[in-house]
Amino acid sequence: MFQINEEKIEKEFVRLAESILLEKQLIVNEARFNFTEIEFYFYSKTHKDAFTHEHKMEAGKWRFHNQGFDITLRGENGFGGILIRGVEFAGKFTNGPRRVLFEVMQYLNGVTEVENKIGITDIAVVKEQEFP
Repeated sequence: MFQINEEKIEKEFVRLAESILLEKQLIVNEARFNFTEIEFYFYSKTHKDAFTHEHKMEAGKWRFHNQGFDITLRGENGFGGILIRGVEFAGKFTNGPRRVLFEVMQYLNGVTEVENKIGITDIAVVKEQEFP
């Protein structure tokens, strides 16, 4: 899903944005966050975004940094990320990439508990699990 076609970069951004904002949720243990704002960064020979931080990570990984956290993107030759800028949980909206990171991390288990669940899933999957 996060491996993109660099030749169709704008269409890929739209595809991913629609999927993430309309069909996905961020799960952190029992907390389920809806995405409300994301921002794309991508650097390649044909799309030279100077604000993109270089990384060698494969597509679809979490990348934590001073500004917040990203979902990593890869193309054939390029790299980038989707910065998580806003989320909603239980009617509370959190805006700003660092604030989102701090809010999300509150739902991790205690430091002596090694079991944590964090990831992205389809909204429909979550609803089916909650309401059989």
